[in-house]
Amino acid sequence: MARRLREALAGSLAGLISILCVCICLALGVRALVSWATEEALIRYAERSALGWAEYLQTEMPDLDELLQGRAPDAQQRVVMYFASAIGDARRFQLYDVAGRLSLSTDADGISMSSGTPALSADRPQDWKRALMGEASVRIQRLMEAPAEEGAVNVSGDPPPVYADVVLPLRDVDGRFKGAAQVTLDMSHTWQAIGSILLRAGAALAGLSALAFLAPALGWQVFRRRAKEAERAMHERAHLDDTTGLANRRGFIDAAAAALAAAPEGADDIVVLVFDVDRFKAFNEQNGRSEGDALLRSVAAALRAVLRAGDPGARIGADEFAAILRTPPEERVETIVARVRERLYSPIWSPAAQMPTLSLGACPLKLADGDVEAALALAEIALYEAKAAQDGGLRVFEPAMAARVERRRHVELAIRDGMKEKRFSLSYQPLVDRRSGATVGFEALMRLNDAEGAPISPAEFIPVAEEIGVIVELGDWAIRTAAAAAVHWPAPLHVSVNLSVRQFDDERLAETVEQVLAEAGLPPARFELEVTESLLIANPDHVERQLAALKKLGVSIAMDDFGTGYSSLAYLWRFGFDRLKLDRSFVQAMSVDPGRARDVIAAIVALGHRLGMSVTAEGIETEAEAEALTELGCDILQGYRYGAPLSDWQLREVLAWGKDADDERMVLPPPDRAAG
Repeated sequence: MARRLREALAGSLAGLISILCVCICLALGVRALVSWATEEALIRYAERSALGWAEYLQTEMPDLDELLQGRAPDAQQRVVMYFASAIGDARRFQLYDVAGRLSLSTDADGISMSSGTPALSADRPQDWKRALMGEASVRIQRLMEAPAEEGAVNVSGDPPPVYADVVLPLRDVDGRFKGAAQVTLDMSHTWQAIGSILLRAGAALAGLSALAFLAPALGWQVFRRRAKEAERAMHERAHLDDTTGLANRRGFIDAAAAALAAAPEGADDIVVLVFDVDRFKAFNEQNGRSEGDALLRSVAAALRAVLRAGDPGARIGADEFAAILRTPPEERVETIVARVRERLYSPIWSPAAQMPTLSLGACPLKLADGDVEAALALAEIALYEAKAAQDGGLRVFEPAMAARVERRRHVELAIRDGMKEKRFSLSYQPLVDRRSGATVGFEALMRLNDAEGAPISPAEFIPVAEEIGVIVELGDWAIRTAAAAAVHWPAPLHVSVNLSVRQFDDERLAETVEQVLAEAGLPPARFELEVTESLLIANPDHVERQLAALKKLGVSIAMDDFGTGYSSLAYLWRFGFDRLKLDRSFVQAMSVDPGRARDVIAAIVALGHRLGMSVTAEGIETEAEAEALTELGCDILQGYRYGAPLSDWQLREVLAWGKDADDERMVLPPPDRAAG
């Protein structure tokens, strides 16, 4: 605040000094203009006065040419010359003959003849030349800086303070040049009068000009100050996070680069740390945005308490934070970051929910060659690794992580290109009744190959599709494609399609499913939708309404991957699923701890049956697993033991073969694992 005040004062002072300098220059300019104008006015006035004097002299002294030739004036001529020397401002005059020699001179001391005096043409050749051409020549002389005070009279023969020497031609009645006269005019009072008038006018002009300049100048200063304030505010908004008051991503990079540039010790002991709040979106949805913002502010306050003075910290994402850490050479980054994490946890508190955990990623600056932005990107790669582990821990960047990120980019590119070039497809894996051994339906499984034809696992591309926001479009495509394929299967075979969490954001999901089934001509009873527990956690009330609308259509709803995540019994009771699918990890556990695995599976099957749901076991690969799960009461069996996922055309061939063989059970042949 003090720095901003100093900057504002300095800017205002500089502006005022600039305005003052301009006003002074304006005043000096006006003064020079007034001086020039005054002198020009005196010249014109002196010229008119001298011409009037010459007209009087030539009118009253028709024999003036005799005086020009050096004859002494008589008494009458002396009287005329006396009055001529007193007309107006005239103080003295001199007559010169046609050759420019002084013939007669008169002043306050009287009249004197000056025959033989050096010629005017020698003293002032330019004035004489102009007189020969019939033009007057005026010279203003000042003996002091300012005119005499008003009312002062010069009574001696000395020149007045301001006077004009006017050289003008004298001509006879025929217009012939017969000599010249040099008249000295007292301009003191005229100078004072004209100068006073022009000075007042100039002062008024200067004042008006100053005001005319000052108002826009002051306005410009105000505008400039406000523009700077607005620019500063825009800069802060562009570099600061409104919620926490920390720097944003752009501000962090700039501040970190500036801080590191000023650091003398180099980058060997500097680490870029990033971390985020685990499951922050769920926290926000469950507790409201105000509680979410309060949590973010608590994290920001803790981060400020941890950082040393001058080390930047920032909020660079919705729930992602970053900081610069300076680690002493004797300490590993893991030690420093672990201590930071402990200090961050202690101040975080929210009265509405359980304490969230943090996932952290870090990158020593030297691994990024001192580039803060590059180090931040590498630290975020480490953060993604920490979040994937879901252990609320720390990961320090390693080069191997970059390969995994490159793989993710490859998958993302394959998804986007696959959508444009129609490289997505559905494969169908059979669902077999444990009692009859007959195939009762198929689960539609999404498949994707990259540009080179290499398959990409759904475990890879489904999470990426959710992150980049295309899973809804893919999910809608899967519903339409599966319904269009199932309508060609023999009744009562049904198709089961997985729904993404994002698809439930669409309020018209039930209407879309109804429209798809109607367009395909598939009865709702032959269509099943599978959902996961993560969907139920996000917004249970909204999901309950959506599921109720879907069940009202007549489609079946299955809970997929039961046994992972929270596996809340309340979800089974509240949402009334038609089918419960055991996660394949239970089947795999039978080969590790058969007794315990069987007990857990038996309990889940009993619970499902008690709540009116059929139970499906997936991931069955051996006959022993199939027999054990049949014995434990699983209703539907699925896995490579009963068939690999088949493309639509492969499945149609198998179904046609089964129909031709009149095989009511339609048991599919054992799969070729390499082909799956």
